[in-house]
Amino acid sequence: MMKGIIRLFLILATSLILVFFYCLFRTNPQLTLDYLNFAKTILFKRSGGKSKYVAHHLQCQLLFYLFCSLLASLALITALHFSPEDCRS
Repeated sequence: MMKGIIRLFLILATSLILVFFYCLFRTNPQLTLDYLNFAKTILFKRSGGKSKYVAHHLQCQLLFYLFCSLLASLALITALHFSPEDCRS
């Protein structure tokens, strides 16, 4: 019974993370693609433009970091669930 609950949780969490990524992508597709490109993420520089652009960029950046942390935590939960009993202790 516990395995069924955890598998349901994993399916639900994965679905929610995919919906979150879709919303993030629909908000600002170019910025999202820039964050997924590792070279551009390292070399990304803020322009000295309008404060509205910087505020929008900061909001998208925070949402992307939230997405990455949710994805990492889901991967950790999945790895711990499917790992052998010897590795858990």
